[in-house]
Amino acid sequence: MDTMKRYIYSLMRDDRSGFVAGIFKAVLSFVSFFYSLTVDMIRFVKTHASRRLPCKVISVGNMTLGGTGKTPLTCMLAEYLKKNGRNPAVLIRGYGEDEWKMLKAKLGDIPVIVGRDRIATGREACEKFNADTLILDDGFQHWSIKRDLDIVLLDSTDPFGNGKVFPRGLLREGIRGLNRADIVMLTKTDMGRANIERIKGELKDRVPDTPVAESIHQPAGIYELGTGKELALSSLRGEKVFVLSSIVNSGYFEYTLKTLGAEIASTLHYPDHYDYKAKEMQRVFGETERLNIKTIVTTEKDAPKLKELEIKEDKARILVLRVEFKVTGQKELFNDRLHTLYSR
Repeated sequence: MDTMKRYIYSLMRDDRSGFVAGIFKAVLSFVSFFYSLTVDMIRFVKTHASRRLPCKVISVGNMTLGGTGKTPLTCMLAEYLKKNGRNPAVLIRGYGEDEWKMLKAKLGDIPVIVGRDRIATGREACEKFNADTLILDDGFQHWSIKRDLDIVLLDSTDPFGNGKVFPRGLLREGIRGLNRADIVMLTKTDMGRANIERIKGELKDRVPDTPVAESIHQPAGIYELGTGKELALSSLRGEKVFVLSSIVNSGYFEYTLKTLGAEIASTLHYPDHYDYKAKEMQRVFGETERLNIKTIVTTEKDAPKLKELEIKEDKARILVLRVEFKVTGQKELFNDRLHTLYSR
């Protein structure tokens, strides 16, 4: 199954060519046409039947399948609002355990409510936790709740994929959907800096009145998975590491480690939301022993699942890199938009 998923994903990214790949792409294009029609109909029906909850609603979403940085931005927003006297709560659908476990671990006493029915979880947040602001993690394609602010993230290293809608491409809906955005946030702009002006030019043509902000995922710390002991980020400088992850865009994770001076000796990247097994970790430790690597580095998203395996780190230590979402361009405008929500 994983092999098939990888193959289809490679077709969605146009990484394969040839006769057989062409046939599969044609089939995916046919399905994509009807998928787009279905999405448009669902949006029309749900938007006209959408309900307003008794608090402010901020949606954090994207146009493509995964990997743009929604969850780090959700964390940053929740912490920022809490620090500025608000009482936020995060609503997450929870189809993958990784994100909500990470959110709960990072946000402490800020409520994180998991559930498919966001009307129900939104009401729970308002009634049970007295929330005055709801943050919808991955909410741009959720139309049942009226929102006060729609933030749409675009990965500056690959904003639209091949420009085609799922399953032929990575887009969740047609690019015209950007017209609903209140703010477009370009992410990973440190790695994608060469693309910034081109993307801004395209956005100016498509959504000329929508402000565009810029951001990065800034390394915030690193700790040992087993003990939780915090280490200096400088401890990675010159360190020979094995990179382990199950995220959509592993390239940016590797880029970040390299900026910290790590020497990446080997990597293993599983599909998004992968459920690690103990026997696979035994193979990982076997590989690190063979290559004389003493350090494995993974992501905050992967950490809860690896922690549950109760791995014995006798052959190599596992370190978890923490990152924080940092707005680097149009920060004042971004903050102003947040504050004006409460003056309406």
